[in-house]
Amino acid sequence: MKCSLKFVSWWTGRSLEKVLTDAEGMVFEGHYLREIADNLTVKIPLIVNGIKATKVLSDEGILVNVTLCFSLG
Repeated sequence: MKCSLKFVSWWTGRSLEKVLTDAEGMVFEGHYLREIADNLTVKIPLIVNGIKATKVLSDEGILVNVTLCFSLG
């Protein structure tokens, strides 16, 4: 599996956004990101697969930030 990453710099730390949309892929990317640094936060979208991935990653002690996805239409 190949990882494509989007790096986001925050004033409070560093966050790396995953780009895959299936739960297994998000978990894979979360593990990949964890290898870069222990204090990075993995950004995951608030979708069904994102909630599944968040559960797995947070149970493993990986920092997760869930981003809200919505539409005004």
